[in-house]
Amino acid sequence: MKTLILSSIPVLIAIIAWFAALYQVKSNIISNARINWTNNLRDLVSEYIVSSKTTVLLITNISKKALRAGEDKIYEVIENNYENYLIESNKTEITGNKILLLLNPKYPEHKIIINSINEVYKYLEFEDINDIDKNKIEPFLQDIIDASQRIIDCEWQKSKRLFKI
Repeated sequence: MKTLILSSIPVLIAIIAWFAALYQVKSNIISNARINWTNNLRDLVSEYIVSSKTTVLLITNISKKALRAGEDKIYEVIENNYENYLIESNKTEITGNKILLLLNPKYPEHKIIINSINEVYKYLEFEDINDIDKNKIEPFLQDIIDASQRIIDCEWQKSKRLFKI
């Protein structure tokens, strides 16, 4: 009996080591997924901020050029610049949608970003070109940056946690 117990100790140790290794592999996979998610969010938020500001800048520049051109050349100015606006506007919307798909509205920080992106969308669907002013979207863009930084920090802290059983 004593021999049986002594011979089963290495087997028991091997089984415990196997479970510990399995747990560590799972933890590493989750940690890597978290890191990839945060990097993706960071990159998309950065693109979104730049694209939103560029879209507003294009609208503002088209408006100024149209006012300087006079009534007879307004359509020409708009036609010459509309494609650039459309490309940037679509980029803003695509990037914003990618961010929205990464977020879960049940988390307060995520909800801040979702609401801010929706506000920027509303603003960029303008009725009157004279209402366009980059200062009006700056608070929403800053909210997106601030909430993203808090989310990224939280996720980074989670991914740094040491192996626990």
